[in-house]
Amino acid sequence: MFNYRLFTSYFANYRNFTKGLRLISIAKYPPRGFNGEVLPAQFSMVAPSAQLLLGYKQGSINKDEYVGIYSGQLQSLDVQQFIRYYNGAIFLCYEKRGDFCHRHIFAQFIQSTTDIIVPELNLKV
Repeated sequence: MFNYRLFTSYFANYRNFTKGLRLISIAKYPPRGFNGEVLPAQFSMVAPSAQLLLGYKQGSINKDEYVGIYSGQLQSLDVQQFIRYYNGAIFLCYEKRGDFCHRHIFAQFIQSTTDIIVPELNLKV
């Protein structure tokens, strides 16, 4: 069996990573100047929908609802294809480690469906 490895972190850290690492934005809108990859259409469900982001920011969707909606969104992901395509990648979004964020939900989803642990890379910035 192949040993797949996936990681998460946040955009403030990505400039501290060794050059040549595969950096993937899983944010709906990556920051200006981000020189990594964005999700192709077949994996777009990994980024939260614009409606979900807006609802959460406006307060019409609470954290529990966000988790439920986003987890439902991930159900359409072809997980095996995704992990083969992105083996070794670091998935980035905005929130700092420990803050409520979809990347943590994403990491739990990958672990629960594949038993692959997706650790958070934490470099001091």
